[in-house]
Amino acid sequence: MLPLITEGSAIFRQSLRLEGPSTSLFATTARHLEKNIQGLADKYSKAIGRHLAFLLSEQEEMAMMEESHESTLESGGSEDGSDYPESKELTDLNNQIFIAKGRRLLWGFAAALYLIPPTEPVGPGLAQWQISCSPGKVRRVLDQSAQITSSIDWKVYEKMALLCLLSELTDSLQTYQGGGSDHNVARALLALLQNRPSLEKSHSRSDFADKWRMWLKSVVAEKERLRSIDITYPFRLLDILSGDARAILEASRTWSEAYVALAYHSDPSADALSLRPLGRKCMQAFGLADTAKTLEEAEEEEEEESETFLDCVRALIEGRFILAMEGCKVMDGWMGAHLADLFARRGYLEDPRLRRQQGQGEVTLRQYFIMDYATELWNAQDTWEVSGTYFGECGALGKAHLQELITTVPVRTEAQLVRILDFCVKYNLRHQYREILRVWGMRLFRQGRPIPAIDRLAQADCGDIVNEIIRDVFNRCVRQENCSTEEETLVPISKRLPVNLQIQDEGMNKRKGLEKRFPAFRTLLNYQRFQKLMATDGVNTESARLLSSLLTSPYTPSTAIRRLYAQLVAFLEKDHCK
Repeated sequence: MLPLITEGSAIFRQSLRLEGPSTSLFATTARHLEKNIQGLADKYSKAIGRHLAFLLSEQEEMAMMEESHESTLESGGSEDGSDYPESKELTDLNNQIFIAKGRRLLWGFAAALYLIPPTEPVGPGLAQWQISCSPGKVRRVLDQSAQITSSIDWKVYEKMALLCLLSELTDSLQTYQGGGSDHNVARALLALLQNRPSLEKSHSRSDFADKWRMWLKSVVAEKERLRSIDITYPFRLLDILSGDARAILEASRTWSEAYVALAYHSDPSADALSLRPLGRKCMQAFGLADTAKTLEEAEEEEEEESETFLDCVRALIEGRFILAMEGCKVMDGWMGAHLADLFARRGYLEDPRLRRQQGQGEVTLRQYFIMDYATELWNAQDTWEVSGTYFGECGALGKAHLQELITTVPVRTEAQLVRILDFCVKYNLRHQYREILRVWGMRLFRQGRPIPAIDRLAQADCGDIVNEIIRDVFNRCVRQENCSTEEETLVPISKRLPVNLQIQDEGMNKRKGLEKRFPAFRTLLNYQRFQKLMATDGVNTESARLLSSLLTSPYTPSTAIRRLYAQLVAFLEKDHCK
């Protein structure tokens, strides 16, 4: 599974309301996320700023601007402006706030619609999403409701119903102390709200449906009762509470406000797909109906990013998952990849028709979007390691991409080499591991560094090359008539090779020293032992055995052979060597 973003992803985890294993779907790092948001700031600042008007009221936008000023002051600025940022810096800050807000809105919207347990309705989640989108608006409405004491402001109560603040509306009605007709109406409305059925308190969906129909009848009966005594002012509130589409659309200021209220009040047990007709009606009412353009047509016309954002919203409302993922990918590859990942894990992309052709093979939509983002990360500066997590999510196809790409990473230092080797170990790229080591080892050898070259080539199991390099070292040792220094340098390598690659391969995990693995090294050691014996003990059985092995070894260089033949004379002159 894709690893969890830690602190940097709190905004997304909160908006998605996912706990437990599901949170591991959100990937990259906090540092990468910050880079991503900054990149969006540069690319989409104007577009996001424009289309946020569809999601937020003008007052809410002003509240966001005020919050940006407050955050600047808290970070060290002063109210007198002495440490206040320049106007361009302030504009950039506000743009970033808009961008972060836009991403949060879109993610939260998708989560409330599709990323909840199948047994849960979407209404409560959408209501929470709307509250998190417009905290300033909610705060103002609640402040106004707290001032209701002797006379009810029915427009405030209507706004509370539109924002799905039924618990707060119930509390306000309970604490209302006014008299007259308002008091009687308040008591009647309170009774209706307290008896409003909920899916979680019902035995089944059918049981809830029966209770909901009965409750709607009680709302109609209450309206008739009020009409009989010439009281009509709470009718719009009752219409909103009963899910009347016309009343909700007339009372709403934004499409999001209308859509959430329709989802929450019209059928509290509905799922996202059953709400599609209401969603279309809502978008049409606010002049945001789909233009029915395909993604290719939109790209040909160089459609603005703000339209792409609205395309994502419309696609989510109508359950057009491919268009939603494509739109999110245009805005940010991270969003497209993770939306595809989440949709697939929730079963929305199981239709075999929802597949894409890539190269010679067929891939799932999940793989298509994840690999697209993985490729984007690979090509970005210093994020190729992060991309491995995404390629690793795509099975054999993802691994094939990694096998092809890993050898293209430039290696200039040992530190970079270690990073790449660790990457190969992590994703079980055995062939690439050895090939990278072989190339690096040969580079070291060409640089005149045979000892570190042997170290790396031995790890790569390049036996023939290692034997040739050791033979070259052997030859130079003989010419210098000093083997001890070079041999002592090679011995530590034999003690630590081969490195355990943590790859299930018995041939690589068997611990062998250089002496056993490479005959040239064994010949070099025998030559060094022979010379020591000749210098200390002279001619004896052991030195004779070593001399015989050296003269018959194909790895003894010609320079050593000539010296050994000269030393053979001493053996021929000794009787005990016969």
